[in-house]
Amino acid sequence: MRTFTLALLILASTALALYECPDKEKYPTPQCCTAKGADTICTDPTMIPASVGAFRINCAAMTSVRSAFCCDISKGREVRNFKLV
Repeated sequence: MRTFTLALLILASTALALYECPDKEKYPTPQCCTAKGADTICTDPTMIPASVGAFRINCAAMTSVRSAFCCDISKGREVRNFKLV
């Protein structure tokens, strides 16, 4: 029972960690990411909107999905919308 409880505590602490947006200088356009494989999706050019306006539309749609991370990195390393894993 103690092992199970410890495993749950480790998972919970991981889920509560904030996602850090990609470096603005390396990726100068806004990006949307999902929790599963967030780093890969964030650097995938197919997920990078053409403009901040397009980003906001995509981000609004993604926040309805469980575990969605949206980073508007046009304003630096700032998490715009965050949901737990």
